[in-house]
Amino acid sequence: MIAGGLLLAGCTGLSNVLAPADPAAVQRTAIATELLIEAARVGRLDMVEVALSHGAEPDAGEPETGRTALMLAARGGFPQVIEALSASHADLDAVDAEGWTALMHAAARDRRTALLPLLAAGADLDMREARYGYSALMVAAMLGNVDAVSTLLDRGARVGESTGGGTTPLILAAASSSRRAPVAVAELIVRGADVNRGREDGFTPLMAAAAAGNTTSLSLLLGRGADPRARTAAGFDALGLAAGLGQADVVALLVEAGMDPDAAQSPDGDTPLMLAAAHGHMDVVATLLSHGADPSVQRADSATALDLARANGELAAAALLGASH
Repeated sequence: MIAGGLLLAGCTGLSNVLAPADPAAVQRTAIATELLIEAARVGRLDMVEVALSHGAEPDAGEPETGRTALMLAARGGFPQVIEALSASHADLDAVDAEGWTALMHAAARDRRTALLPLLAAGADLDMREARYGYSALMVAAMLGNVDAVSTLLDRGARVGESTGGGTTPLILAAASSSRRAPVAVAELIVRGADVNRGREDGFTPLMAAAAAGNTTSLSLLLGRGADPRARTAAGFDALGLAAGLGQADVVALLVEAGMDPDAAQSPDGDTPLMLAAAHGHMDVVATLLSHGADPSVQRADSATALDLARANGELAAAALLGASH
């Protein structure tokens, strides 16, 4: 009898599943869901409430991006809409097509007004996006979003968290091209970020700032004890990276801070001057020469900076180096 009862119950449930849905009800739900998404995008709480009351799916997303109503509200910074969706059991940690959560979208837009209700409702600080493994704090740091960085740290984000390869929020902030990036760097340092903690390949926050040409961030890091002598696994230091990437202002700052302009940057013996010459960075070549770099230094194969400039067709750099002899 028990087995028979279970079988009948299963059949009853199956018949309900197989019963044809009411087309009008399906259409009403679809319209309500479309209204929900558009209302959340522009922050219309009244329309959000109407849509939810008419059966809108709170976790439905945009067809192309997969962004849910909660994510759209987070991007716009609409706290009341976020609270209404949370009360309707919207998934706080749902991900879109790129693996981003609502918290990440709020961090990317520097929306403190969205971060606070999301965190109060229990959004997961440790979720990572799919491509790089960045958390909401890392997203905020990468974009120089100081309010988001501060808010996330206040609510429990870990200043020393990292990706699988060792990228930290401080490295991302130091590498940021945002004009607000130095403030984010300072905020992270004040909150206890290790200025000398690098990735697994040895790439440090100081190198990140040097490579990006962020002189203010570079000065902040040097002032808090960042080691300019640190090297990547390939042998490059901050000066070598800056020279090879054409960051003349950074090169000047680092040499004036005491870095050796003739220090070999690789097993082949490339110097910063050679790296700049080979890539045709005239302003860096001029800066290094004016700060005492020796153009006669040879690498392992006896090539000089002048030889490398000629070999790569960098005739202007070759002319400048030739005139320095």
